[in-house]
This record gives sequence, C-alpha cells and structure tokens, in this order.
Amino acid sequence: MTPTNHFNQRMNQRGNTKAMIELALLCGELSGDKCIANKKNTQNFIDSTDKRIKKLNALKQKNSQLNNLYAIDFELKKLKEQRRIALKVLDKGGITVVFEADRLITAYNTNSFRRC
Repeated sequence: MTPTNHFNQRMNQRGNTKAMIELALLCGELSGDKCIANKKNTQNFIDSTDKRIKKLNALKQKNSQLNNLYAIDFELKKLKEQRRIALKVLDKGGITVVFEADRLITAYNTNSFRRC
C-alpha cells in the first residue's frame, strides 16, 4: 500500500510509526474502508504473541543441540519486536487506518473521538 502525503503528515503529527501502522493493518478488523486495531484486538495479538514466544523458548531449551538455533533466535527477536510495538499501540488506545484500494489515506488514534 502506498501512503499519501496527507497520511504521512498525519502519521507524524499523531506520533504513529510505520511499524505501528503495519501492526494495525495486521491485527485490526476491517470495517468498510477502515482497519481498526482497538484495545481488544491488540491485547489478543499480544496474548497470542506471548504464547508463541513461550513455545519457542521451550523448544530452544529442549533442543539446544539443533543447528536451527539461529532461526529460533531470529524468530524470537522478531516476535519480541512485534510485541513491543503492540504494547505501544495498546498504550495509545488503538489505531485506526483509513485506506482506499492500495492507498493509505489517514491514521488516527482509535479513542481520539471519545470525550469526557
């Protein structure tokens, strides 16, 4: 997907990184032209990532003689990075990404329209 100029401006203005946007597109739910990664979706993603990390650590401990330890370490590093980014999205309250066809139009914090 190609970001528009408006998208890049809003993303920087609202403190969202490209990695956070990619995570929102990965774990968010589609609603029309929006992809909404709210707190519930993001927490489910974090929980599933934690389970995968736990399984890989157990596999690494069990089979310390394998030649695939580098592959396991690489996967663990990638999962921990995704978890770190998901925690940032969770702290923001979620991210909504608006897109049309293959163009990213705008992104905003999911809870930004809730006022007390």
